[in-house]
Formats: sequence, C-alpha cells, structure tokens
Amino acid sequence: MNKATTSRRRARRAGGVLSRPSRFLVPWVFGLALSLTACVGAVRVAAPLVIVNVTRIMSSQAGGTAIRQAGSIRVARLAGDLTATALDAYLTRKGGQEADWTLVVTRGTGAATTSEVFAIAFERKVYVRTHGQTLQSFEPSKRTVTITAETGDTSIAILDTDQEPVRAEGSFQLLRFSGTTDFDFDSGKRSGGGKDSDIHLAWKASPLIARNGAQWAKVSDDPTLGDCTTVKPGDWKGDVDSVWPYGDYCFLSSEGRFGKMHYELKGFSYKLWETAKTSS
Repeated sequence: MNKATTSRRRARRAGGVLSRPSRFLVPWVFGLALSLTACVGAVRVAAPLVIVNVTRIMSSQAGGTAIRQAGSIRVARLAGDLTATALDAYLTRKGGQEADWTLVVTRGTGAATTSEVFAIAFERKVYVRTHGQTLQSFEPSKRTVTITAETGDTSIAILDTDQEPVRAEGSFQLLRFSGTTDFDFDSGKRSGGGKDSDIHLAWKASPLIARNGAQWAKVSDDPTLGDCTTVKPGDWKGDVDSVWPYGDYCFLSSEGRFGKMHYELKGFSYKLWETAKTSS
C-alpha cells in the first residue's frame, strides 16, 4: 500500500473530507480550522448618544423599487418612469407647499433619462448617499432634492446625520465542537444556536450562513457605514462566499442594524453601528 492510499484512508476516517467533490474541499478546510482555534471574547462599548436613522430606496432592474424604512425618516414613492417633460409637468402640478421633502432620482442621459419622485417625511437636515458616490447634505430650506443614480441596480440611503456612532465592536471565534456555533452581533454573545443569532458555522458547502433574517455583502475593502447602507440589492446574500470566504463584509443584523465584519483564518472582528432598526 503506497503512502497516497494510506493518506486518503486516514482522511476518510477523520471525516471524509477528501472523499467529497473538490468543490467542497475548501469550505470544509475553513470550517475545520475554525473548529480548532481558540475563542477571543467580544468587546462591548458604551451606548452612544446618537442613533442614526436611515431609510433605503433599493432599485433593481428585475424587482422594481423597494423602500426599507428605519427610524423616523419615512419615505413614499409618488411617481416613476417620468421623462424630463413629464417630470416638469408633474412637479408643476404638485407645487411646493407640502411640508415633506421631494426627492427626484434621475437615471440615464439625454432622451433616455427617466425619473422617480419620492416624498420624505422629515423636518430636519437630511443626508443622501447613492452607491459609489459621496454623501450629500441638504438643508430644510431646500425642499426639492434632485440626485443622479446608476441606471442598473442601486441603493440610495437617506440619513439624519453624517456621524457613524459605534454600538459594539470586538472579535470572536466560532467553535464547531463546543456548543458555540452561532454569534449574535446585537447582544455580542455566542451560543449553540437560537432565534437571535446572526451567523452560524455549518457543515455544508458554505461554512458560514446567516440566520434569522441577517444578511451579508462581501466588499472590496474596509467599509464605512455609508458604504454598507448603499450596498446594491443584488449583493446582499444569506451566506458568505464559499470559494474564498476571507475578507471584508457589510452585514445587516437580525434586528436590522448595520455593521461590518472582517473574516480571516484566526477568526472574526466586527463593528456594529448604532442605527435604527429596520421596520419594513
């Protein structure tokens, strides 16, 4: 019996890793590494005085427009697919006497330009950010705001502050054999599973999956709160990248708060911002 045959038999007795198709090898190795590493406790910080209210307008070519409300900023869609001429006529009819903000989102160029119109029920200064663009601020005296967005899938965030208050931050490990396979970002606690956990270490092709409505989006580098609030709708997932899961992520916790996570072989580090819980 040669050494290769002996190695394969030993691997099968240890858990069958090498007997699975090659596409499952990488995540299983990641999961095994996580199971054997030591835990690092999460670090909590004092509750900040500021809670960021953020409502997102999420548009996709396949699914239309969806509004994710959070906190005191309430947004309603008034009209869509308006040409430049139709938009001028609509705004003239609408007038400017309402107390709400009017947000005009334009896409395309020239004759192909179309617009959507939204009402924003909010009495103070607002901050608007679209995917891939810098944050813009608008004073209450300017009740009609026009911004340009991408023609494809995009997300627009409307916030009441440009601050990024931190609710909690720290690091942790998930251990497969010790009853600590889950982590809840909102409470900063590990567990063996439950209705409040956000991330779960699983025996499957994707070793890390979201739970209880939490969502993940892999990003290219260390994200800000603004980056995470404007993740495109199609980029949110229910599990991490099974081919190469290491890297930086934005996440939306099961309670609707935004955060960021860095994942590497030695474990996880994260930051949870103090944002209002998403209600719809």
